[in-house]
Amino acid sequence: MMFNSHTLKSRSVINVAVCVVSFLLISTPVWAEKTLQNGDVKEETKPHQPVTVAILGDSLAVGLHSGIVQVARDTENIKVKKYSRVNTGLVRYDRYNWTAAAQKISKKDNSNIYIMMFGANDLQSIREKSKRHHFQSEGWVKRYNERLDGIIKAVKKPDRKIYWVGLPIVGKSNFATGYKYLNDIFKKRANANGITYISSWDWFASESGTFQMSGKGADGKKKMLRAQDKVHFTPQGYLDLGRYVAKEISLLE
Repeated sequence: MMFNSHTLKSRSVINVAVCVVSFLLISTPVWAEKTLQNGDVKEETKPHQPVTVAILGDSLAVGLHSGIVQVARDTENIKVKKYSRVNTGLVRYDRYNWTAAAQKISKKDNSNIYIMMFGANDLQSIREKSKRHHFQSEGWVKRYNERLDGIIKAVKKPDRKIYWVGLPIVGKSNFATGYKYLNDIFKKRANANGITYISSWDWFASESGTFQMSGKGADGKKKMLRAQDKVHFTPQGYLDLGRYVAKEISLLE
């Protein structure tokens, strides 16, 4: 079959057009194809960056860790590390020195977020050698503030978010008074050191602001929230504690 010059030129143009279209189809990313199909122009959706959470504190913090682990279990990009320990606090450094521990933890653990919760065991005297500084005395307040500042400074880093969770409402009147006093100290030292203080006191209170063993949790369902000692929580209560904290720090969407 014979082709004139006009026919050859037309077929050359068609071939070039086919090549260009083929190249565009191959090189266009999937997200861009969806954008073109929807008729909208928007930026590519990028996956969330991995987040690592370190939790330091006493027995309440141990429970908080279990709650946050459950809250984040279906989220692949969140990892939770437990450094909290039962029977510890900021008073009995003769048993466990949290300032020294925080320094060691911070050096080896580069978590994006640090959450601290202390105070459950701190309504007692600070012991130094043969001397005791009784709760709320001038010597006690001075040393307690120093220990708070020491822990916060030990974990502070430029790109790290630090949160201090205050003590919750409790069912023992003498504990409640002492815990409110500690919460005031926590809030002041958090503000002075440039970290975020989170109040948990009202989360588990009744509508009238009183202590309750059972009530509506973070999911709106009624359940047993508190342990028999009226200080700690049931597993369901710790799950709610984890939900509340995760929401406060925007850990989950």
